[in-house]
Amino acid sequence: LAGIDIGILVNNVGIVPDNGLDLFENHPAEDYLRMVNVNIVSTLLMTHLVLPIMKKARRGMIINVSSSSAYFPAPFLSVYSATKVFGHNLSLALQQELRGTGVECQLAVPAFVRTNLTDGWNVTKYGGSMVPDANDYGRWATWMIGKTSHTCGHWFHSLQYLGSMLIPASLFRRAVYHIFGDLKKNPVQNTQRTTL
Repeated sequence: LAGIDIGILVNNVGIVPDNGLDLFENHPAEDYLRMVNVNIVSTLLMTHLVLPIMKKARRGMIINVSSSSAYFPAPFLSVYSATKVFGHNLSLALQQELRGTGVECQLAVPAFVRTNLTDGWNVTKYGGSMVPDANDYGRWATWMIGKTSHTCGHWFHSLQYLGSMLIPASLFRRAVYHIFGDLKKNPVQNTQRTTL
């Protein structure tokens, strides 16, 4: 990458186990190792590679796309949500380390987005047509670049986050358990796939 002017790095990667939503012990260990490599190691290595270039240029933006599951334990996706905490905490720490360098680190924390990752889950049951597809989320999140250090990226996700803050944590965790349990029990066959 020497000699390449890199202005923005977007770490937007995430996978779930091949067998989807299930109990922790029902996922093969290989799925967990692959999730750690994709969801954590790739963000770590890309940031480590690009950050010195940006700091030398005294400008740049690193955008780490985490997940709202970093805010709460996600039953049946326990390791996925744990890997998303990494990007969340890395971003918050880098925001402090990068003060005065000309480089910014923005954290995007989406909730459900209709993507290949959620294909087969009836995510619209928990938000209807307001659950964005990848293109809609991308338009909203792009609008937020440079405006804030921490964003849900989409207005509907911001409302969901604010609503979750009004509910006692123990009740919210129970509600999340029931939502993910329902998604696990009632998969759907989606024929339309979306990507950014």
